[in-house]
Formats: sequence, structure tokens, C-alpha cells
Amino acid sequence: MAIADFFHCENISDVVVETPRFKRMVNVLSKLGSDFEIPKRKQIGGPLLDLNYQTKYNDNKTNLLKGADVFGLSFLGDGATVKRMPLMNIHAACADTPPITVSIQDCTNHLQQGGKKDASYIAEMFDNIVKEYDPNGTLTDAFFFDGASNVQKGGAILVAKHPHSFCFHGGEHVLSLFFASLSKIKPIKLLILKTCRLYNVFGSGAHHAIYAQFMAQSAMYNKGRKVGLLRGAGTRFASWFYAMHRSLRLRQALLSTIHQQKFLELESVKKQSVRHAIRDNIEDKKFWKCLYAVCNPAMCVSCTKSSSLL
Repeated sequence: MAIADFFHCENISDVVVETPRFKRMVNVLSKLGSDFEIPKRKQIGGPLLDLNYQTKYNDNKTNLLKGADVFGLSFLGDGATVKRMPLMNIHAACADTPPITVSIQDCTNHLQQGGKKDASYIAEMFDNIVKEYDPNGTLTDAFFFDGASNVQKGGAILVAKHPHSFCFHGGEHVLSLFFASLSKIKPIKLLILKTCRLYNVFGSGAHHAIYAQFMAQSAMYNKGRKVGLLRGAGTRFASWFYAMHRSLRLRQALLSTIHQQKFLELESVKKQSVRHAIRDNIEDKKFWKCLYAVCNPAMCVSCTKSSSLL
């Protein structure tokens, strides 16, 4: 009951009790005597945090290098901005180990002194990390960056320093740019706008009554599970197309919602402009056919033909 009360009062997710770390903590505490002292918050955020970081860093490094002499090492990197801080993330991977974060570099001081996030700075930053993990220069096989010119030039410098390595474009970033280019095609752009309209009315929750009725219909079509629409965004990998796919899956739930008498009696739907925008999209068979053509890989060739339908 003490554990339950703690979780309820501190608004901590219930699922935490099923995590290995929570079970380990409870198991350790159960074996301690009366001499145990609860650590202060400054200890948790200070020396204990440093100790935890160093312990985990050493474990990750050991696991990463375990098979490096057989499979080689790959280093990945990208710039980031977190709370206005200019950062550079550096990851390392091996064939039998998932990628781990080996360094997050803060570039603030370098930029304050008039420096730039240019190729030589990025290459030097990566080279210092590579030397830590590969002091003899025999394990590093590849570097992965996105298509930005500064990091690609930095990759070229790293390849010159490590002649048996290669520099590649990050695959996910290239695919993300590909889907971003697709979203600029006029017919697909129109589909995106219509999909966004469906989300705004039925999926965002801004229209309380409409959202409640739609989720009730969604549960009926998904064996009691409430499945909602997705909010697409241009900043997330292909999420416009995920949103289209989800709309396509929930087509019957949308149709059932708009054909209910209680839906037609809603004040927000009685406005002609709203009713026109909602019903026309959902009842338009060509709209759903175009969504199917875009989302179905086997029908990608049909995308250009489908443009005439829009």
C-alpha cells in the first residue's frame, strides 16, 4: 500500500512497478538493515548520477568492443539543439551490439569564441572519440552522417585519417527526405490536407462530442480497443503517410460516425460549412481510393494515375 500511495501521490506511471530496475531496487532495500539512509536529492543529482553514468558508460564500452575485432566499428553522428544548446551527438555501433551514445558534445564554448560547426571541427571531435575506442586505428570501418555539407566534408576528413573506412549517408535521413519530397507533390499535398482535416475534427479531441462518438465507433470496429487517428507532421519520419494509413484503416468507423442521427444533431455539425467539409471527404470514394494507392506499395505506380482523380 505504501508503494501504491507513493505512485498515486507523485503521479508516477503505474507501469514502472513492472520494470527490472524498480524490482531490483525493492529487492536491494528488502535486504538492508536499519542503518540505511535515504540519499539526499543533491546526492542523486550529483555524485550518484556521475557514478551511475560512468558505470553504464564502461559497461556499454565493454559490450561494444567485445566483437569489434571481428565485425569492426561504425560511428554515427548528427547535430541537435536542445533548449537552445548547440549539441553534437556521437554514437557507435557494432554488428552484434545496438548503437550506443558515446558522447554528447556541447559546442557552446566553441561558438562563443567565433568558431563554426564546420567540417574540421566535426572531424576533430569525432577523431578524439574514435581514438578512445580504436587507439590502434584498426577497428573503425564506417562513418554515417546525414546529407548536410559540413558533416559530409567532416566524414571525408575522417576517411582520410582512417584510410580503410568509408563515409555513408544515413539511410533513414535519406528516406525521410524522400518522403518529404513526395509530400510536396500537388495531389499528395491535397491528400495530406484532407487527412489533417479528418484529424482536426475526429482525432484531436478539440470537438469533444464528435471525438467521443467517433472513438465509440472505433472501439466497435477494433474488438473493443479505441484506435484514434494520427497527427501527421513534416518533422517526423514519413508521419504524414502513417496518418493516411491510419485514416484508411478507420474508414468504416468514420462512415458509421457521420451516419448516426445523434451525430447529425450536434450543434457543431449543424453549420453547413462544417458538415460539408466533413461529409464530403468521408463519403468521397475517390479520396479513399487515392489514399489506398499512396499507402499500398504494390500500387505506387498508380499514384500518378490517381492524381487525375483529385
